[in-house]
Amino acid sequence: MKRILLYGNCQLGAVLACMNLKEAVYEHIICHKTDISKNEFAAKIAECDILITQNIAKGYRNKGYLDTEWVVEAAGSSKQILVLDTCHFRTYFYDYIASPEWAGSVSAYSYKAMLEYIEQGKTVEEYINDVVLNEDYRDGSFLEKQARQDLKELERRGRVIDSKFGTNPNVAVVHIHDFVQDNYRSQLLFHSVNHPAGALLRFMGEKILNICKLDGTIRKRLDPLGAERCILYHSLRGLVSFPMREPSSKDKQYGLKTLCERYWAAAAAAAGVTRLRD
Repeated sequence: MKRILLYGNCQLGAVLACMNLKEAVYEHIICHKTDISKNEFAAKIAECDILITQNIAKGYRNKGYLDTEWVVEAAGSSKQILVLDTCHFRTYFYDYIASPEWAGSVSAYSYKAMLEYIEQGKTVEEYINDVVLNEDYRDGSFLEKQARQDLKELERRGRVIDSKFGTNPNVAVVHIHDFVQDNYRSQLLFHSVNHPAGALLRFMGEKILNICKLDGTIRKRLDPLGAERCILYHSLRGLVSFPMREPSSKDKQYGLKTLCERYWAAAAAAAGVTRLRD
């Protein structure tokens, strides 16, 4: 029975959830939450057969043992190691903005246009009609430029991983650039800038199963990070072909109006607005 250690952010846990592994024991250490000591971490690495990680910057969290270079070195040449791209894609959510002030609220994300509307004393309905549903809010050339920038950044990140780890004979790298480039128009691949949707998670899961020769099957309908969804502006119809949420949706949790009101309330509270305008 193979022992698998995953070390990275929530994306790795979501990939793991999509793989119905058999005959394997696994553990996921979440890089931004763990308080593991250096000795404990080294012991867990020594015990595993397969190490799956991401490119985590040197000196991460001001600790010398939580970055990928240390982890790969600690694993040595006897372990099978996979380094996955960190998933990030802004194109679908080009208007998003993040702030530590919103941590722990409805969402850590908000939107520039939404904050402007709140500051101007406008309503959530005006924001939905003027911005979210407005297919001309941003034109195709703007969206194409954003997509090119994001794909270029994914490619750059992949080259960084290759240069750091690609020459190690026991290290395999899993890139997402080509898959995203080929599919982002036809399928929703992200629920937020760094929360991959099911299709991308399943792609990475298939890669892991094949490279590591693991006994498992991909859960085709699972979407582990789908609970936290960002707002898709309908101007994206100038770029993508997958369906957008309509204001007539009866979905109490993810209907367009409900989703916008959740983000509006969180942004209004963060901006010091005590009541949600009607």
